[in-house]
Amino acid sequence: MLAHQMALESEMVQAEMVEATQFPELSNKYHIMGVSAHPLFHAIREEFGDDATPRWNFHKYLFDRNGQMIGNWPSATPPDDTAITHKIECNLQSWIL
Repeated sequence: MLAHQMALESEMVQAEMVEATQFPELSNKYHIMGVSAHPLFHAIREEFGDDATPRWNFHKYLFDRNGQMIGNWPSATPPDDTAITHKIECNLQSWIL
């Protein structure tokens, strides 16, 4: 999900994502802050506080198979960071249907 507030970078990333994905809803831009923020970000802020809301693109969230957030990492954390990969590995079994 791309943040609408991140103008130029978002447009470049959006162009790359459109080419790479078959899920157009993932390449749409959404507001992440303020009154016009997407309901997902309102809910995350309400339940988990400001630390769980994105400050820039590439904030990462991890949800369990029931839709409960089990981790989130800021954009400065690389996707292959051991904190993320460890959390994924620990939860892989729970995602298998």
